[in-house]
Amino acid sequence: MQFKPSTSRLAKYVLVFLLALLADVVASVHVYSLAKAWLAVAVVTGFTIPFVNLLGTVWFIEARTFSERVALTFSSALGVALGTGATLFWLAR
Repeated sequence: MQFKPSTSRLAKYVLVFLLALLADVVASVHVYSLAKAWLAVAVVTGFTIPFVNLLGTVWFIEARTFSERVALTFSSALGVALGTGATLFWLAR
């Protein structure tokens, strides 16, 4: 039996955006925790990042057309860009 998520296209794009945003923030916290030598935070965030990325990968694999993959990539890129901006804003405070 195969796993086939049944969600609308808009929901896919929003979820991929949010997962990319979350993954980028967690990755940034991971790097920050390494710089500050926060071992427990670094271990937890390092363990979490691959699982957050796996959740978004399902829709890339399920996509049937190249244009749908480009739209998912655009959604992911927007999430990463906003995640980076949010992290930089947080660190600058």
